[in-house]
Amino acid sequence: MPAVRPRGAGVRGVPRSYRGLREHLAELESRFAPGALAEGIVFHHPDGRRAKIKRKDFPKSA
Repeated sequence: MPAVRPRGAGVRGVPRSYRGLREHLAELESRFAPGALAEGIVFHHPDGRRAKIKRKDFPKSA
């Protein structure tokens, strides 16, 4: 099965652990609204499937 990778230039080195993703998303700036935090990351699979992980999916207490 091919690896699922985030699409787009500049979205590299995205952590794969729960803690790593939570910390990464807490600081990720929006590519569409500079100065604002990104809502999340969309992962695109070569066969067309997609998965979105949002900041709100990670409770602050975890």
